[in-house]
Amino acid sequence: MNTEIIIENGSVYELHKDGDEVICKCFKCAAMKLVITGGKSSMGIGETLSLHVELRDWQDTPIPDRSQKITVSVAHEEGDPVVIALEAVGGKAEFDFMSNSAGTFLVQAVVDEVTHEPGVFCVEVQ
Repeated sequence: MNTEIIIENGSVYELHKDGDEVICKCFKCAAMKLVITGGKSSMGIGETLSLHVELRDWQDTPIPDRSQKITVSVAHEEGDPVVIALEAVGGKAEFDFMSNSAGTFLVQAVVDEVTHEPGVFCVEVQ
């Protein structure tokens, strides 16, 4: 038995085969993911933290030739999330995070109409 990787409609599948016969087609992961980085995950009240969102393929390779609209939501323990729209150019987008209140903030990045793994980043404001 051998295993082959294929990409269809934005998803990565493993094909388990016995010769030419497909025994199982199993979902492995989304072909694209968003990664959020910021250098640090804790900061003081009123400080600014530059956060970067990058489009990557399922093997964690940057996708520099893609432009994509990204929706970022920032949720605090209390209250409704703040939502902003970004445009990834060359596979990357950047925004500044700042809070005047303490607590844990969950930052999530998603794209519309494309199968992907969302980007998630937590920031602790002290």
